[in-house]
Amino acid sequence: PGLRVGWVTAPPAILDRLAALKADGGTSPFLQRVAALVLARGGIAEHIAEVVPELVRHRDAMVRGIRTLLPDARITVPDGGYFVWAEFPEGVDGDRLARSALDHGVVVYPGSSCFAEGPRRNTLRLSYSQAGVAEIEEGMKRLAGAYREMGGR
Repeated sequence: PGLRVGWVTAPPAILDRLAALKADGGTSPFLQRVAALVLARGGIAEHIAEVVPELVRHRDAMVRGIRTLLPDARITVPDGGYFVWAEFPEGVDGDRLARSALDHGVVVYPGSSCFAEGPRRNTLRLSYSQAGVAEIEEGMKRLAGAYREMGGR
């Protein structure tokens, strides 16, 4: 969903700690050059104009699926981005639901991994950026099936 090119200005001790957490070994110089050229030539505005309507279709498909198939879930419809945040009733274990969803062939992220402290375990972060509308619709059906198996409606 995105090109991860960036920089950090920080004291050496913090940079060392950040570098230790970096998993890919470094950002590709080729991709850095592509990003620089696209930005310099103004291509980013054209790209955004293309991508935003498609992401809106994906988001709307996911929101429809959640509202129809997972009525227990409360959601915030995002104005942008790549994710829908879903909060289930207290007592629903989002970590367990994410594992069950995987058994049903759909990948979702437990919301508990999105908190620095005091995670809310009854949450999921659902990505709509890479899957097409048909895949999202199928994924929502599978997630709903996993939820029903856990006793949800």
